[in-house]
Amino acid sequence: MRQKADITKTEQMILNLLWDGHETKEIAHRLRICQAVVHEHKQNLRRKWGCRNNVQLVRRGLERRYLTIGG
Repeated sequence: MRQKADITKTEQMILNLLWDGHETKEIAHRLRICQAVVHEHKQNLRRKWGCRNNVQLVRRGLERRYLTIGG
């Protein structure tokens, strides 16, 4: 079984909100953090997973089973 890369709880929440189609501003509002912090977490995920954009992050989240379709 392939192991998941370690991601933080906040990164997981941001990934789920990206999956739901939310933009950085809305994610920040929902998590009660500033937009710069959301951006930093997304950058950390991109670096960890070798992604260039949010679409790739969501795709990688699906591949690594952090996200599920219909779940």
